[in-house]
Amino acid sequence: LGVFSTLLTTSALSNISFAISYGSSLAAIGVGSSYAFSDGYTVSLKYATSSSGATLTAVCSYTSAVSIAATDSSATEGSATDTATYRIYRSGYTDGDITVAFSVSGTATQGSDYVLMDSSGNTLTNSITIAAGAAYADVTLTTIDDTKVEGTETAVLALVKGASSSYTVTSGSSSAIAYVYDNEPSVSLVTADNSATEGSTTDSTATFKVTFAA
Repeated sequence: LGVFSTLLTTSALSNISFAISYGSSLAAIGVGSSYAFSDGYTVSLKYATSSSGATLTAVCSYTSAVSIAATDSSATEGSATDTATYRIYRSGYTDGDITVAFSVSGTATQGSDYVLMDSSGNTLTNSITIAAGAAYADVTLTTIDDTKVEGTETAVLALVKGASSSYTVTSGSSSAIAYVYDNEPSVSLVTADNSATEGSTTDSTATFKVTFAA
C-alpha cells in the first residue's frame, strides 16, 4: 500500500499502460485510469506534467465490505458464562488491520446493564479492530448484575462508516440485536374473583392473585 512516483521525460503518457501484479492477479492499467482487483485492492495511475517532464504516480488503496450478525443473541443478567456475541465480518481485502466503528442502541444501557469486550477481554466502546489476515472479529456482551426489575431488554449494534473509512457496510447486514434477560423475579397481580356482595354468605369475598416468576 502507499504511493510511489517516478520522473518521466515523455509527453506520450496517455499511450502507455503498465502491468501491475497483485497476488496472483495481473492487470494492465493505462495512465489516468484505475483497476480494482477482486478483493477490494485498487491501483490508480495518475500523472502531472512540468517543464522538466512528467511525473507518474501509482496510488494504491483498498476497500473491504463489512457486515455483522449475532452468533449468540441472548445473555442473562448476573451470569458470567451466558453472554451474547456479535460477529463482525469483512470480505475483500484482508492483508491489513481494519478498525470498524459501530453505534449502540436498544432498551439496555451500555455501561450499566452490560459491557462489550473483544476476544482478548479489552473493553470496547464504539469500535473493534479486525486483525490482518482475519475475516472477522467477535464482540462479546457481558451483563452487569443489578437489583432492578427490568424485564427483557435489547442491545443493538449498528455498523458505522466514516467519511475516510477503508470499508463499506453491507446493506441488509448492517446491524444485529441481542436480548438481555433479567434475573430478578417479576410480580404480577390479577383478580381471580373480582366481585363481592355485601351481606352474602356465599359471595362475601373478592380474590386477588399475586404471581412471582423467576
